[in-house]
This record gives sequence, C-alpha cells and structure tokens, in this order.
Amino acid sequence: MKNVIGPDELKIKIKEALELLCDTVSKTLGPSGNNILLDTKDLAPFITNDGVTIASSISSSDEATKALLEIIKEASMKTNEMVGDGTTTTLVLLKAIYDLGLKEIEKGTSLCNLKKIWHEELKKILDEIEQKSRKPTTNDLYQIAYSACNDEVLSKVSVETILKVKTKNAIKILASKTKKTYFDYVNGYVLNSFLSHEYFLNGDDKIEIPHPYVLIYKGFLDSLEEISSMINPLLKDKESIILMTEGYSKELKETCLSLYYEKKVYIYLLELPTYDSMLFELYKDLESLIDLSHLKEAVFTREETILFSNQDTNKRKEELKKEILMCHSNYQKEDLQRRLSMLETGLCTIYVGGYTEVEKKEKIMRLEDALCSLEVSFYGVNIGSGVTLYQIKKENKNLVLSEILDIPLKQIILNNGISSLELEKHLEKNEIYNFTLEKWEDMNLTNVLDATKVCTTSLQNAFSIALMLLNLSFLVINVDEKNERDEF
Repeated sequence: MKNVIGPDELKIKIKEALELLCDTVSKTLGPSGNNILLDTKDLAPFITNDGVTIASSISSSDEATKALLEIIKEASMKTNEMVGDGTTTTLVLLKAIYDLGLKEIEKGTSLCNLKKIWHEELKKILDEIEQKSRKPTTNDLYQIAYSACNDEVLSKVSVETILKVKTKNAIKILASKTKKTYFDYVNGYVLNSFLSHEYFLNGDDKIEIPHPYVLIYKGFLDSLEEISSMINPLLKDKESIILMTEGYSKELKETCLSLYYEKKVYIYLLELPTYDSMLFELYKDLESLIDLSHLKEAVFTREETILFSNQDTNKRKEELKKEILMCHSNYQKEDLQRRLSMLETGLCTIYVGGYTEVEKKEKIMRLEDALCSLEVSFYGVNIGSGVTLYQIKKENKNLVLSEILDIPLKQIILNNGISSLELEKHLEKNEIYNFTLEKWEDMNLTNVLDATKVCTTSLQNAFSIALMLLNLSFLVINVDEKNERDEF
C-alpha cells in the first residue's frame, strides 16, 4: 500500500525534518560548539562534534520524515565528499535558504522566478567570495587548523604533516599508546606487508638491511629451485636478498628460515599486498625503485616494509599523476595519491594521544577535520567564522539571498554563549570574536580564516538541496500492509 502526502502536510514534514537534523547539528558549529554523544548499534557510544557524522546518525520512526532526512543529509555528505569540511555550515545554510524561500513564495513570488533570481544571486555571491580570497601563509594554516579542531597540539601536528606531504591521503592517523600526540615521517615506499616469520627480526622491533637485492616473483612460489638461476650468483657473494611473491608455500618459508638460522643465506621472504585488483600497478611502482634489482636500503618492522631508493622515479610519478586525473573512483584515487606521495614526498603517521579511548577517538575525528581543511586551503582562504558571507551581505543589501548570509556567523557566536544583543553591538563596530585570543577584534585584521573552497562548496550544496525541497509537492511512502493491520 502507498501513502500519499500532499503539499500542506508535506511542508510540515519538511519543517520537522529540518528542525530535527539542522537544529541539532547547528549547536556544534564553531570552535565553541557543543559535542554530541552518539549511540550506535555496531559501535560503542562516542562523543563528537563532526557535522556529517552526527547527521548520518539521525533518523526518525516516521517514514515520511525519515525519507526527507535522507534528502537533507545529501547536502552535508556531498560537502564532506568534496572538501571534507563545512558540513555543519551546509546544514545551517540549507535550513535558512529553505525558510527564506517559503517566505518569498508566500509573498507571491513564483518558484520559477525565485529559482531564476537566486541562481543569478548565487553566482554573484560565489564570485565575490573568490574575489575576497587570498593565498595562505604558514601562520594562516595554523589558524585554519585551530578553527577546525580547536586544539593547539592537533593544529600544530596537522600543519607540520600536511606541509611535508601536501595531501591528507599520505597521512595515516592512529591512536597513540600514551597520552602524547606526535607523528613519524618516512620518506620511502611503504608496503603493508611484513616478513614471513618474526624470527627474521631477531627479537627487535625493526631491522635495517643496507643495499639489498630485490627479486619480484609474479605468481605463487613453491620452492627456491624455481628461481635458482636468478639467486645462485647472489648466494655466492652472500648478498642480502628480499624475495617478494604473490604467495609462497610452507616449504619455501621453512627453507628460507633454515638458511637464515644457519647464517648461510639471508633471504627475507615477503608476500606482496594485493591492493584488490591493483597488484599489476604495484609492480610498476616497485620496478621504478629498483636499479638492477638493487635498493639503497630496506627496513622491516612487525607491521610493514619500507623501501628506500636512489632511483629517478619521475617517469612513474608522471604516470601516476595522469592516472589520478583520469580516475573516477574516490577509493582508487586515494590509493593512487598515496602511492604518488610515497615516490614524491613520503608518508606521515600521526599518533593521537589521550587518557581514554573515548578521548582519543574524539580527537582523531577533530584531527581529520583539520587535515581536510588544510588540504583545501591551498586553493585560497577567506576571513572565517562566517565573516566573509556577512561582509557580502552588508555590501549587497539588494540581494534576496543576503538575508541568510549572516546566519553561520550568528550561530557560531551564539554557540559561544554570547547574547544576540552583544553580538549586534560588536557587528555594528565591524568586530568579530577571536576564539583563540578570546577577544573581539576588527574583522579586516583578524587571523581567523576558512578555506575558500569550503565556503563556496557549503553554499552551493545547501542551495541545491533547499531548492529541491521547495520544489516538492507530494511524497509517496510505501506502507507495510502487515504492520498497518497490526496497528488495529
């Protein structure tokens, strides 16, 4: 059975969905925004202020409201997918744009004319945001990171790592075993593969092998006899050999261990990670590192293998850059970017510390926000905390959309506990609150910044979904007939 919801009831349902989702998430906006405790079926309850995480967890027992929630969430999720930040701002703007649209329609403006006017106004606003943008300094990046994560230590470590490797895809985040937060940097090619047996490590956490020879066997290897013609010349000179295969037999592992134990031959046996169906591409990376099967150094730990090379890998790097431009899968694009970074800049691992696992998890989510903000900030930055949109409102009072451009700024300030009356007093003086310095300052002199791309993307996605909601006339819900009978 299908339940049809008409225009009048639909407006009520849309309002309920917007209030449930957007009003909840808006309380987390800004450095002083509130945290929210999420209880999920599959994970232990955790605390976060991440907009898209909170939004994705909100649902409703009412089928109509639930359907509308999924549409509204799309704005936040799309912003997260595109720039990784600004998800809460997107939902705050979405609700404001929808409410403004309803008001304009009630005053007699047709939806068709409203769309035409708003599309022109949106283009003007986006152009002005770009005009107010500038390239960030290192100090700017620190301020952006702090605005995103509200933590001095996380800000510092996020900026230091992103400046080293240029992309968040080259940064791994792990929980630290202590309360200390720090990072490790490796300027080499890292394989998520380790030695066939921990005996090779001789009880150490890691071993370093200078100038090893590398043999890559493309397939399953049963015994050393199959590659005897390749390894025999090396065995005579007692060279260290790293043997990489797609798989190996138990007998082969035992043979390599026995030779190693007897100190006759040093053959370090590795099974290559499959990277799903990308093993062939991995071969290309590895072969670009090896000079006549020779490496500068290899480092083995209990979790991974790191290869260091003196080879010129420019040709392979250019190939990877082209593959990234042609790739449409986000998962594959991240993998390609990570591999490019290993050849180009290296990798960083950030270990996030805290007193409890709950604290570490909450910090990790804030660190991820900071890294996303920093990555897109290289395109340009604007005055943050909603100030850029507020300035455009003051400069373009004739725009219909100007009415909603100060909403993010006001929500950020209100979340800090500052009253609307005090806020208006400072806005008249052209002052913004600096959360880092804990004082009011001139908007044009502030170092509170946001990434330009986050600002424009949030506005575009909010605008898109708000117009879709305004254009809805009916909602058809599939009703389970069995459940309906059970109610009587």
